[in-house]
Amino acid sequence: SRHRRHGSKNQRQHPCHQRQRQAVAPPAGDEAETSKSPSSARQQQSAAAAMSSASASDGGPTPASGTAAAASSSAYASSSASTVQDQDLAMYEARDLQDLLDIAAGATVIEFDAATGRPVPVSGGTTTRSSTGTGSAFDPIDGIVKISATNISSELMDDLRTVHNRIKATVKSNDMAPWAGVGGDTTRLRAFGFLGQAALDRLDASSVRLHAVEKVGGDADEDERANRRAICILDADDKDNDDDTVPDAVRVAKDLCSAINPARAGLDPSTVCADELIAYQTNLHNGAQHLAAHLDWPLHEGFGRVIVTVAIRGSATILLISGTTVGEGDDEVQPAFRFHLREGEAYVLSDNARNKTLHAVLADDVGGTRESLNLRFGIHTDKEAEEQITRHWPADTM
Repeated sequence: SRHRRHGSKNQRQHPCHQRQRQAVAPPAGDEAETSKSPSSARQQQSAAAAMSSASASDGGPTPASGTAAAASSSAYASSSASTVQDQDLAMYEARDLQDLLDIAAGATVIEFDAATGRPVPVSGGTTTRSSTGTGSAFDPIDGIVKISATNISSELMDDLRTVHNRIKATVKSNDMAPWAGVGGDTTRLRAFGFLGQAALDRLDASSVRLHAVEKVGGDADEDERANRRAICILDADDKDNDDDTVPDAVRVAKDLCSAINPARAGLDPSTVCADELIAYQTNLHNGAQHLAAHLDWPLHEGFGRVIVTVAIRGSATILLISGTTVGEGDDEVQPAFRFHLREGEAYVLSDNARNKTLHAVLADDVGGTRESLNLRFGIHTDKEAEEQITRHWPADTM
């Protein structure tokens, strides 16, 4: 249920947030045993193939002379630099995937109560959970809730897919924002569908800035512009929408909140409600098998007091990695937990699971066709963000 700490940067920040990286060697230590991992042997083979591909080199430049030779040399140098960066990124992606496979192999499996969606009591690790969901020590999975397919009707799931596809069709893939920010990996993409202009105005009136937390100056502005291009407004009163088959995005949010049943699940009904939904967020893996372990920073693009994720396409293993370590020196570890999320199911991040725990995704599909839909409820004030989240994370995680 616990994994050894790999270093704060590697475990707490998506690798693509860093614009310049050196090639990273394969992880040290034994590989995860296939029989213990929630992922298949094909996934580990995929990681090895990516490492092998990243090590391949291109052929040399075509000979030229005079000005043409200089231009050719300059173009080749630029192309070579780009190729090296791509190779470095591929190597890091492969290492990150293998790290997550290793973590998942030793993580404690979370079982959920069928009626409430809350974790059932488990013993071990840093705490013993009680029936109320609280433990004798910090419990990193307090606040996680799973909504099974039996609680999400086929009609509601169809509506959620329609909202998801509506955002995709409105924003278009070439205007979607890179999931990790501008200047890094451009495979994973996202777009936002705000629940009316009032919701976007509310975000703009807050301290939220739509850029990666560690970026400043021009880099932050570039991220902000990219995320702004990836925004559309889902207006239930849109007079130009004559298609009766397009569901009211507000009604869909209400139906999903009813399926979650916040009071029964131990969530705050005043937060998990359609009135507090700020935005839907469409996410596309686009061939990437995993999402790295990360925290949704509350005053940046990871806004939302409570975050719901719906598995629109494809199933996956969800990893939760505690931000709090136990032990010292070589024995220092971070408790890790996992559960399987099937297509058509959803889960909620709130409280400790949202604020003090990293989450990551290992898609079942090696080809990375997974798509998901986030619903982001509420906005933190500066004081709330500091007290509930920021103060728990060291400066080197930003």
